[in-house]
Amino acid sequence: MFDFQKSLQQMISSRVFTIILLLAICLVGFYIRFDNLYTWLGNKNSFFTSSGLPVTLGADPYYYLDIARDLLAGKIIKFDQLRNFPDGGVRPSAAPLLSVLLAAATFLGRQPLEWVAVLIPPFLGILLAIPVYFLGVVLTLDAAIPFSRARRVDLSEAKFTGALAALFALLSPPLVIRSSIGWCDTDILNVTFSVACLVPALGFAVANSQGAARKYFLVWLVLLLAFAWWWDQALTPVLFLGGAPMLLALWQARDRFSRRQKLYALPALIFLLLLFAWKGEGLPAFQKLFSYVFGTDSSPVFPAFEGLVDEQVNRSFWEIATDIGGNPFLYFGSLVGLVLLPFLAGRKTLFLFPLLVVNALALQGMRFMIFAAPIFSLGLATLFLVVILLLRKIYQFRFLLVVLLALILARSPLAASQAYNGGRPVLMPGVYEGMQVLAGSAPARSTSLNGWAGAGLGLGGRDAEELLDGRRQRGLVVLGAWPSPGLLCRQEND
Repeated sequence: MFDFQKSLQQMISSRVFTIILLLAICLVGFYIRFDNLYTWLGNKNSFFTSSGLPVTLGADPYYYLDIARDLLAGKIIKFDQLRNFPDGGVRPSAAPLLSVLLAAATFLGRQPLEWVAVLIPPFLGILLAIPVYFLGVVLTLDAAIPFSRARRVDLSEAKFTGALAALFALLSPPLVIRSSIGWCDTDILNVTFSVACLVPALGFAVANSQGAARKYFLVWLVLLLAFAWWWDQALTPVLFLGGAPMLLALWQARDRFSRRQKLYALPALIFLLLLFAWKGEGLPAFQKLFSYVFGTDSSPVFPAFEGLVDEQVNRSFWEIATDIGGNPFLYFGSLVGLVLLPFLAGRKTLFLFPLLVVNALALQGMRFMIFAAPIFSLGLATLFLVVILLLRKIYQFRFLLVVLLALILARSPLAASQAYNGGRPVLMPGVYEGMQVLAGSAPARSTSLNGWAGAGLGLGGRDAEELLDGRRQRGLVVLGAWPSPGLLCRQEND
């Protein structure tokens, strides 16, 4: 007699099914990030210059494009005297990973750098599905069921939970917006690396052998270094998001290792401290980060310049819930799932603490909402898991019922994400071309006066200094009111 329950469990537990499932989820995530291109092609005046090259949605990508352009030309510039006039700007000692990827894709694909910068975000953004899937599996696999202590979450149920978490992580609107075509910035992989560092740390904590624990530690170390290379402007949050989970794992696993084995961790710790010092980080960096998130300008006349930037404006909890979940009630449902998760996963949920902290910072700045994607999705997936467990008596239909429910609920974040398709660049093509024209007629040793929208662009990439640069947010607040880039002509002795 055909055993439907056993066959279904074997199919879900197979590696082939896992690969196909992840590919399907990634295709959905890719489509909702890439279909903006139709809007771009239908409104070329808003997204393309007269030469046919696209412009990025944000202003910061031009910083990475400049470095990528230098790499393609075989140049490595350590100090950029044109940025942050009159102080100049120090380039990172190692070219940012984003710039390296842009240069490599441009070289291999033989396409203009501007096109590569616009099209690469969806390809990288969907990678979040992989670590979120494994995080959902590791958190719930073999978890004790509170209302049925004799039974535990099996592999098929854990994989189903991981798949639902991966799906909703890719659907979270703030992250979709910041990983769609045109948004070429470190946002597209910051969340992915945060979760990716968390998974091997959790694996290290639950490893059954010392050999497996060493492998998890090495994987974590490689991912942390890649994370530091990727988010080159902010090593402090990298060490918090990527390093704190492993510190917790080492603490939880302390009784499984001898004193001599524990000493093996010292070289890695020393290495991380040297990396911290090499990047110029330390206690002042933590203080700077705290001031950046919570501080306000003390000027009695002019507001802090960062208050003029949309992504750093405070939002109410209701607005944040609406943005993250597509509608607030779906977000509240994920919070219910997060409350239930510790009852299933136990102390493994402690590894989510760094993500929860950064998620809470969304109240202080919109840019932090992207880190809510994995937390939001794990909460919903846990809620779906509870439904699956409650429906164990109707094994043949419970997965189908939950899939239908998930597809219905997915419409809200999907619709909210698609509503952004018409978003316009902060630096319109006309401004870009105007800077090019200005660069051709500007006197020697001219200085570019940039608003935030012109930061990193300068006079069309020409030999001109920038007076108000995107990395300078405090001071010069009067100049921050300039609506668009302009030009100041100065004498040599000014």
